[in-house]
Amino acid sequence: MAFTPKGEITNEFLYSWYKKHGNVIGVKYAQGTKQQNLSYDILEKFKISYPNVKEQDKLNLFFSLIDKRISTQNKIIEDLKKLKCAIIEKHYRQAKLHKYKICDLGVPFSVGSLSKEDLSEKGHECILYGELFTTYDCVINEIKSHTNKIANMTLSQKRDLLFPSSTTVDAVSLISPSVIDIPNVVLGGDMFGIHIDKKFNAYYLSYYINIITRKKLAIYAKGSTIIHLHYKDIAKAQLLLPDLCEQDRIAKCMMAEDDKIKVEEQLMTKLEEQKQYLLRQMFI
Repeated sequence: MAFTPKGEITNEFLYSWYKKHGNVIGVKYAQGTKQQNLSYDILEKFKISYPNVKEQDKLNLFFSLIDKRISTQNKIIEDLKKLKCAIIEKHYRQAKLHKYKICDLGVPFSVGSLSKEDLSEKGHECILYGELFTTYDCVINEIKSHTNKIANMTLSQKRDLLFPSSTTVDAVSLISPSVIDIPNVVLGGDMFGIHIDKKFNAYYLSYYINIITRKKLAIYAKGSTIIHLHYKDIAKAQLLLPDLCEQDRIAKCMMAEDDKIKVEEQLMTKLEEQKQYLLRQMFI
């Protein structure tokens, strides 16, 4: 579906109007059950109030500048993420490496059953396995979810390395462990963990597995529709790691980069919130 503005309303102004009202219109007026449709016959009935062309041009320019700033901010974040990967990859190529197996890293453990239905607004801090894909990155230092299900549940220790055990996407995306920086958090769902030995830096291991050896470990995942990964599948997998001193140094650098990224992401959120606020004021 496409339509051309008539009269004095500009394309850019109409686009901004639809950015404000489109979702509401779609939810309220779309027709159909299995496949919902939104037709021009529905849209043409809506009334739009708009200023003269000169004022529209001023508003369009203003929102264009905000969009450019958001685009620039997004590029800053992407560049920082690329820099983080480049730092550890360059270090890894130059470092003296030693052979280990995943079973050398520490003591494995399983977790209890936990589902979305067990989550609550308040209660004990918890991590549901799906959040390892959607919510958390290499290091978990702030917990987003809570549950009242505590009895017989597994609680985290600081420096535990947590692995999701299943996905419907692909094997590579399954290799996304996170190290938790907070003790006594309820762990549940389709995941396993490793209590990392003090001979290794758990934070470095998380960055290393996610960035350096992700594809190598993905070959141990099994399944087609649902892909699984269990500790026993990767226990004998070989790792090449620098000594602990180098692990500590690079982990510190990686965490500093993560702090920069977090600040820039917070700024991105503020810019997007500002744009939405201005759109709401523009189209009351």
